[in-house]
Amino acid sequence: MRIYLLEDNPIQMGRLEEAVAHELKSFGKNLYNLLYKFIVISQPQL
Repeated sequence: MRIYLLEDNPIQMGRLEEAVAHELKSFGKNLYNLLYKFIVISQPQL
């Protein structure tokens, strides 16, 4: 864990935060898609 070394450099910190935000966003999107498919599949077909 070298994250604390980056705190002196605001540019690197900004990039790190962007990367983390991007990962969380794509993870959330994937999770949402999985849940949506699961809900659609589990509905009784009319």
